[in-house]
Amino acid sequence: MNTTIESTQNTPEVFYNDNVNLNISYLTIRGKSLPEDAIGFYNRVQSLISDVQHLLIITLRFEYLNSSSEKALYNVLRHAIVTISNVEIRWEYEEDDEDMEETGHVLEECLSIKFSLSKRQIIK
Repeated sequence: MNTTIESTQNTPEVFYNDNVNLNISYLTIRGKSLPEDAIGFYNRVQSLISDVQHLLIITLRFEYLNSSSEKALYNVLRHAIVTISNVEIRWEYEEDDEDMEETGHVLEECLSIKFSLSKRQIIK
């Protein structure tokens, strides 16, 4: 099952792929996240992964993440960690974006799970 939530000016793109044959699911969220209703937006994201029973790889690649989105994202990640036995979280940020790097470290510490944190080069 593939599901995409298209990005808007204030919401990131969300892509979910459940490969039942390989017992692996992927959730990718990328772009800017400053929705008017962060809880509502991220509840939609959480519903995508609510039935996962195998490895879930979550890739997060934000250009901007406001505080209400960060809290709502924390809740989605916490839900995934508590309800899914095997979760990997990959936090990607642009090499000069210290705020996104720090946000990744803060979420990693708050969730008590090791993230794969990686810098991406800016392509111009």
